[in-house]
Amino acid sequence: MMQTFSRLHVPHAVLTSCAAALLSLGGASPAAASLPAGETLPQDRQDLLKNKKYQQGLKALENRLPLEASKHFQECLSSRNLAEPQKAIIRPFLAEALIRAKKTEEGLNAWEQLPDSPMKSYWTAVGLFNKGSFTKALEKLTAIPETDPLSLYGFQLKARLARQLQDRQLLSETLSRLGQAESPAVSRPARLLLADVLVNQERYQDAAAILEQLKTEAGTDSNQLMRSYAELIEGKLAGKQGNLDQAIKTFASVMDNKSYPEKIRDLGRLALAKAEIAREKSNPEQAEEETRSQLQEEEAPHTAGTAEERLLAFIGGKSESALLMDAFNILLDEDIFRTNPQALEKLNGWVKARDASRQPAAMYAMGKLLLEKDDLPGAVNMAEEGLSKYPQSLPVQILSLNTITVLLDKNRLKEAERLISKYPGSSP
Repeated sequence: MMQTFSRLHVPHAVLTSCAAALLSLGGASPAAASLPAGETLPQDRQDLLKNKKYQQGLKALENRLPLEASKHFQECLSSRNLAEPQKAIIRPFLAEALIRAKKTEEGLNAWEQLPDSPMKSYWTAVGLFNKGSFTKALEKLTAIPETDPLSLYGFQLKARLARQLQDRQLLSETLSRLGQAESPAVSRPARLLLADVLVNQERYQDAAAILEQLKTEAGTDSNQLMRSYAELIEGKLAGKQGNLDQAIKTFASVMDNKSYPEKIRDLGRLALAKAEIAREKSNPEQAEEETRSQLQEEEAPHTAGTAEERLLAFIGGKSESALLMDAFNILLDEDIFRTNPQALEKLNGWVKARDASRQPAAMYAMGKLLLEKDDLPGAVNMAEEGLSKYPQSLPVQILSLNTITVLLDKNRLKEAERLISKYPGSSP
């Protein structure tokens, strides 16, 4: 039964958001890519540039205010003074703004009314991505020719889709393609992400070669997200190759570097705890010796207490963190809640405490424990309570799906159908 429901795990939410940031070309509208450099603007567009609302819409898009932009473009379209060719220019900008503003259905409907184009394919794919229709979004991107300037944006979205679909081959191929881009702002982040993928694929030499190449090219990289992410991957690579001491040193360095983004430092904190637990398992004597030597020195934040104590403190003190699920999963994987009564007591408290961020993650952890103990009624109750309080919470949804899977495996169809009926229909 363990293999049935444990296969659905929450990914590193922070790494996913970092990857999205690294795969972004910024806030400027890709509409600019549709006009080759140096080409003269059509007369209708030149005339439109004199329109105040159109200018305000473009400015709002540039400033990442898509909802405001959509209102300006809608006012433009309602004007009786504009000719139809000018309105035709505005409609794609309005459709783009709606997609950017997460008014997905309205945006998709707006694009549906427009003639086929690479812009339509790209923004329809973005809208479908926002809806969670990842396979359909991928199909739309295939309509963008590689010779089109928009193809670079398409490949970036394709990489994010590949991550969501857990398609390793597509992700590797797409990142490799982006790594060949002329712009270092695109190629360097893509190669960094590729190095992470290669570590996961146990292609350690290839990953190390990319990391070394990036170091040589950049010297001291001013992009703190790039630098911190690269250091995390270096620690991950060391740990995967069995060099836990080096991994621990690297993760501690990430955690202690106050110039790094806080979320990356938190990732370092969790990775450090996990590496310390792994070292203790592989070499208890060395771990004990390290603990004694640390007690003799002034305690740094990463050496205060045991790894599991620090994980529990992280959950208790960072209730808004996107990494709560990762912290819970480390403790679950290491059977801490089974072997440590105090940890289980804390978990019970978190399950009962009304905290919109931490309670759903705690419910997920408790539900997994209940499933492992074959307490299916308890897991069903936990899933139903979670869905009633936090229907859009990913931890609750994963607990529900895991519970439904076990119910189906045990042929308890009525209970499975009841739980399915409570599952949110709008969830990707």
